[in-house]
Amino acid sequence: MRQFCGRAVMSIALLALATAASAQAVKLDTITTFVSPGLDGDHGLPGEAAQGRDGEFYAISIFSPDPIVAFFRIDPVSHSHIVATTLDTGQPNPGASRLVLAPNGQFYASFVADLGGGIVAFDPVTNTAKVVRQFLYAPGTFDPGPDGVQPGPLTLGQDGWLYGAMSVSSFESDENESGSLFKFDPATGTFVTLHLFHFDAGGAYPSAALAQGADAALYGTNSDVDTFCGNAFKFDLNTLILTPLHTFDVNVEGCSPGAFAVLASGLLVGVNYRGNNFDGSDPNSTNGAVYTLDPATGAVTPLYMFLASDPFTPIIPGDVTVTPDGSAYVLTQNVSAGIGSILRLHPETRAVEGIQDLFGPTPEIGALSIGRDARLYGIFASSEFFALGVLDQPSVVPAGGTYGGTTTLSAMLSALGVPLSGRTITFTLNTAAVGSAVTDAAGIATLNNVSLAGVPTGTFPDGVGASFASDALFPATAGTGLLNVLAAPTPGLMVGDGYVAEGLLRYDFQFVVQEKAN
Repeated sequence: MRQFCGRAVMSIALLALATAASAQAVKLDTITTFVSPGLDGDHGLPGEAAQGRDGEFYAISIFSPDPIVAFFRIDPVSHSHIVATTLDTGQPNPGASRLVLAPNGQFYASFVADLGGGIVAFDPVTNTAKVVRQFLYAPGTFDPGPDGVQPGPLTLGQDGWLYGAMSVSSFESDENESGSLFKFDPATGTFVTLHLFHFDAGGAYPSAALAQGADAALYGTNSDVDTFCGNAFKFDLNTLILTPLHTFDVNVEGCSPGAFAVLASGLLVGVNYRGNNFDGSDPNSTNGAVYTLDPATGAVTPLYMFLASDPFTPIIPGDVTVTPDGSAYVLTQNVSAGIGSILRLHPETRAVEGIQDLFGPTPEIGALSIGRDARLYGIFASSEFFALGVLDQPSVVPAGGTYGGTTTLSAMLSALGVPLSGRTITFTLNTAAVGSAVTDAAGIATLNNVSLAGVPTGTFPDGVGASFASDALFPATAGTGLLNVLAAPTPGLMVGDGYVAEGLLRYDFQFVVQEKAN
């Protein structure tokens, strides 16, 4: 794997950081290729994909040269796709955002267009699509309509409504047309404007997707009205109060924030894709950052700064995907070299790894999604739909026992923090094969009654080996664990056995009791 120079940011100092090769095994699977104009028609190419209830993936063309958009159905098993249907939006040059699966089983997406934009729905069961809401400029005056125009990507809320930000609001609402927040009910078609921005401390012109935090509030970004570097805000769905949380400092955190993702800790993680007046001749010049934001205090902690000496920059609009293991996956590119790269950042340690490079003349990567098979899915250059099988380092439980006795071997296999069941794990003791076991629903393989005959006494830090030989989805991987073999007890003494367990860690032992006089 390639290395990154970049800069990791600690609380008291800036430390140079060179990212190491990924500790986890990765398998790239190019599933299908889109061609438009050509085999897939003339209505544009997709940018992001979302998984449906049927296990297949769906996408919408992100830009069409005519009023028609295309909906794609992708089968990751057969490595194929079709254009499921097309839809005339009634507006020239529609540019659609990501598809979002609603509780009714249909997909929804917002789109921008020359006439203002709207919301479309696609039913994967019937392969039919329709425009469910239009946001239009007024004919003649070209003033934004009462709902606003140019909607950003949709987000499914915990209540089943779809939430989004309107980049431009009506002149009657705000003379600066500063934008708004809205919600849309996919069940009834009800549209509600929740908040109007007024070109003040609350910022203006939001365009990124909203994120719902652990507290059920909505979090988003827009432009501040003083430096236009960027704002972060909170919107309380109960009180309908918007609270500005943070104004970004270009010299410390970078500018132009994208959408947030939510970490298990409750912190928000985001990407700024513009730095401090980037100067390629200045090695300390920055061109973007990855950071966390505390929703309770508004405090921002930069985790990684992209430097002039790092040829890779964040891909606009600064998408970040959080996986169940707590990692944040960030998309970067080197346009001149034709490389798009996927980075993994560990927010707690600030460690950064290069996971996968993709090569092409247009090195754009759409936002990643997590499949039900625990793989990452994405679209490269709007033409290649791919999956990444990213295995975590196997967790091998320490084992022990008495010389000539038996022990139990155990290991866990997971991907992105998701347990993998039904996979065969082969075990070794001091590199000698001793058997295999299949992982259960928790991803744990257990091999009982393993003989220690012939294994010398002593402590072996890597004495237990566990390996997975790869399959169609994931690469081969292996790990080791501690082995401790005790000397056999003296005949005639009382002996016993037991184990200590904490979570997945288990240590088997035997003990000897010898009576001594006072």
